[in-house]
Amino acid sequence: MQTSIQLDTDGITSIHATQLIQAADHVRYWHRQPLRASASQNGAYLSRIKGRGMEFEESRPYQPGDDVRALDWKVMARSGRAHTKVFREEREQPILLWVDLRDNMHFATRRRFKSVAAAELAAMLAWATHFQGDRLGALLFNNHQHMEIKPRAGRSAVLQFINRLVALDNEPITNMHHSNGDNISNALRRLQNVAPTGSRIYLLSDFYEFNAQHKPLLARLCAHADVTAIQILDPIERGELPAGRYRVTDGNRQAEFVSASEKVLAPYQNIAALSKQLGLSFLQISTEDDAAQMLRPFWQGYR
Repeated sequence: MQTSIQLDTDGITSIHATQLIQAADHVRYWHRQPLRASASQNGAYLSRIKGRGMEFEESRPYQPGDDVRALDWKVMARSGRAHTKVFREEREQPILLWVDLRDNMHFATRRRFKSVAAAELAAMLAWATHFQGDRLGALLFNNHQHMEIKPRAGRSAVLQFINRLVALDNEPITNMHHSNGDNISNALRRLQNVAPTGSRIYLLSDFYEFNAQHKPLLARLCAHADVTAIQILDPIERGELPAGRYRVTDGNRQAEFVSASEKVLAPYQNIAALSKQLGLSFLQISTEDDAAQMLRPFWQGYR
């Protein structure tokens, strides 16, 4: 028996700059309220959190009592005098947002499109980065192109990110059923060029067609950055409907799928397994979920 589902997205099918600017109100005080993520949170787990460490500031002449392990041998060789390296605690950590806006992200049966949910999450992360005083960078991509934003600080960096996110989302959809896994590979490679060593990286996608061939690319990112994968799925992609054949329509277009079938669910399941293998943080969010409520523990879990 075939069941028909009328799409219920509350009209939220596209990204609007005003909405993303207002996301600042949700995260303004996150950095002042330390909170560790609960291990029992559905569809979530955290990797080992890495500290920010120390950053080299200068070399100065050696003084009695200096730690000999901090001697600057290169300066000593040039000058003939003992020098000590002086370090300061790192106060800034570049944060990179990798946002998937491929055609398959423009879909939902509940509340809002996956692309809109990804944009909401990305905007909150961008504003939280600004309020914490860190630099924001990004790599945005769809089926046809990508946009790179090198890390920089300030409110203007967030607004630039939002404007580019909206511009890329407004491009016309081509063929929702033929997103290519090569888009992910290329976007991960480009991210390596944008992300400085020691960055914190958030990957926002449904990870459709993410598979073992992407593992080496992800592993290279994890080798020099803290990586969190945030998977955005519609309830039918999480297997929340009873098994059966469904016809989905928005009143104009329609498509058929078989719920709870391996064919429907399998393309989305690889990222969770790979996240565990590589030890990176993972969070799965439904298009129905409250983005701020789900995201806040993960952000504050790093502090």
